[in-house]
Order: sequence, then structure tokens, then C-alpha cells
Amino acid sequence: MHYLDATTDIAFKKLFGDQKHARLTMNFLNSVLRRTEGSLITKIIITSGENQPLTLEGKRSLLDINCIDQQGNNYIVEIQKQNQGDFVPRAQYYVGNALAQQLEASFQYAELVPVIFVGVVVNFELFPGMPDFLSHHGIVNFKTGKQSHFHSEYHYLELKKFTKQEDALMTDVEKWAYLLKHARDLDHIPSAVSDAAEFVEAFQILEHGMWNHKDLAAYRAEQELLYKDEKIETTARKEGLEEGLAKGREEEKKEIARQMLANGIDSRTISIYTGLTCEEIECLRSGR
Repeated sequence: MHYLDATTDIAFKKLFGDQKHARLTMNFLNSVLRRTEGSLITKIIITSGENQPLTLEGKRSLLDINCIDQQGNNYIVEIQKQNQGDFVPRAQYYVGNALAQQLEASFQYAELVPVIFVGVVVNFELFPGMPDFLSHHGIVNFKTGKQSHFHSEYHYLELKKFTKQEDALMTDVEKWAYLLKHARDLDHIPSAVSDAAEFVEAFQILEHGMWNHKDLAAYRAEQELLYKDEKIETTARKEGLEEGLAKGREEEKKEIARQMLANGIDSRTISIYTGLTCEEIECLRSGR
């Protein structure tokens, strides 16, 4: 059995961004948020995975997964593989943007419902010096340390800090962390999760043989882009060439886009996985 990398955008969205597999999303959120009986998320609606707030550079930002629970609480779930140095402020921006969007339908501030951000970081430490792989953040009173504002929360899962092996897994959040970090290296469903329906379903989704040609092509393109980005960044840093780094990344994105076009991938999907605009992709399609 061959399982794909669960931390790629496309695999992560298949696991947690599909209404057909909503129970996986509920289990993941309940475990990360430490929900217990009486406060469990029991119903969830997965909305469009794409939001369009503008960054300072005027570029579109993508939110991996947006969902709403039975109480109307809004969840933003995002995965970040490489350290771009701005994950925490981006999380705050996304939450603020989601709160502002609620007011588009009604200007009643009292009707605002909480926005809860869940971030999974893969290859770097978000909070160096803090040993816990799972951390929870909110707005608190400086003097008492108690939460004082309840419309925004931030929860982070740092896979690089997660070191438990299969035989030591106890909680669901540990099992999710293990799956996300190690699925691509496994050839069987670990015995620690084999009796849990949600985890068996998750591994079935990640099984290589279950993916169609189009999705596999997008998966491989994303993997190749990440590999080449890392290689370019390492080389550029050694040479001290920031301008060369930016230029190299742009060229690699175009090359990946050409490969995806050759595989029949549509422009919108290519734009999501490369960051190129649809106009740039159409230029590549026409050979310009």
C-alpha cells in the first residue's frame, strides 16, 4: 500500500475540505480544540475553500478550509509547509477579515460569532523555545491571564515538534499529528488507529490508487514545486542573492505551470498551486 503526503495542499483538502468526509473534519477540530462531551462539534458545513482577502502586495490569499459548526462558529484551517516568516500575522488578518465579512450581511455587532483559526505548520517551528506541539492562543487580560475577548481564537499544530511513535499514541490529536507527519512513509494503516473509523477513512483517502490522473498530476506538480523552491532558496542564500531567489522561483513556477498545462489541468487549479495569475497562465498556454 502506498499513501500520499497528507501535508500537501491537495491531500489536506481531500481529508478536511470535503463535505463527504465532514466527520473527519469534525474529529480533527474536536481533538485539536480539546472539545469534550457537551461542547463537541456535531455538525459542520464546509464552505468554499477559497477566500479572497487582499494582502499588502495586492495578491489573492488562499484559505485552505472554511467551515461553520452548528452554532454558526466559523473555522479557518490552514496548512503551511515552509516558513515565510508571517504565518501568525496572516492568521490574525484572516480572522479579522472573516469577522468583517460577517458584517456584510448585518451591521449588528452583537450578532458576530467567533472565528477560530487552526494552523498546521510542517517543516518549521512557529514558536521556538516552546516544547508543546499543540498550543492555544486567545486575547487575555494581562493581569489575570484569563480570556477577555471571545470572538477570535488561534490554535497551532507544529508537526516538527511532534516526536511520538506509533506505540505511544494516546489521544486523537496525537493520532492526527502522526498521520499528517508520517502517512507518506507508511505502507499499512498503523494498528494504533486501525480500529477508529475516521482514521481508516483518512488513510483510504490518501491511498495512491484511489486518486485520478488529474489529481495525481496536481499532487506531483505541487511536490516538485516545493522541492525546487527549497533547492533554489538554499542556493540563493548561499550566494546571498535575494533578487536571484525571487527570479528563480518565478521561473520554476512557470515551468511547473507548463507541465500542468500539458497534463490538461485547468488554469484556476494551476493558479492555486503556483501562485501565477490566470492571465500569466494563458500567456504560457499560447506560448508567449
